Amino acid sequence: MVISYRKDFKIHEKYYKGNFKVLIAFLVFILLLFVIKIVFKR
Repeated sequence: MVISYRKDFKIHEKYYKGNFKVLIAFLVFILLLFVIKIVFKR
């Protein structure tokens, strides 16, 4: 799987240019929900 990904890296780079930003935004959103849950539990 990793080898095929490396082979298609140029294609992935073209199609998923904004995907990294979406991933970071998703992780920040989950972190925010987790923080809110902890704050309201106290």
